[in-house]
Amino acid sequence: MREAEKVRVLLIIPAYNEEANIQRVIGRVREYRKTCPYQLDYVVINDGSTDSTARICRENGIHHISLLQNLGIGGAVQTGYLYAQREGYDIAVQFDGDGQHDPAYLRALVPCLPRPDAPPLLHEMAGAGGTARDAEAE
Repeated sequence: MREAEKVRVLLIIPAYNEEANIQRVIGRVREYRKTCPYQLDYVVINDGSTDSTARICRENGIHHISLLQNLGIGGAVQTGYLYAQREGYDIAVQFDGDGQHDPAYLRALVPCLPRPDAPPLLHEMAGAGGTARDAEAE
């Protein structure tokens, strides 16, 4: 893996009607970014919110992508992963827009992730009675 300070990490923050939380969440991310050992960026994926989430992002300089309609958590996160890939990030992490995640946990999480130059891993979780296995993507 690259040296820690050169690793580019993107937080993907899906947000649907998070007007009450988004400024606080981004404030915590910005505060953590001052001391984290790698390059940390974020993007809020405004998932077709019908409240003031998009306006709050615009007026407060919060980096965001606004989807024209609600795609659900899957569509919002996929949008973030596509953005991360297009922009050349080494690591992308989903981070909730409602404030339930603490950015400080990234300090323990990021070093445990596969090297950016390693083959992609697929993690398969079987249903009840099954087993979990990791496999290299084919």
